[in-house]
Amino acid sequence: MDDSTGLQRLFRPQHPAFSALRNLGLNLTDNLPVVRNMLVRYALG
Repeated sequence: MDDSTGLQRLFRPQHPAFSALRNLGLNLTDNLPVVRNMLVRYALG
């Protein structure tokens, strides 16, 4: 599976509980700079 397929599967409409959980995680990451910075550092290696 390539990266774009994974992103498509992540963001396509699914069961409402999965969508709510995904949105919660994205909102928390967006609103908590410490978590966002940790993820950026992890992604950069």
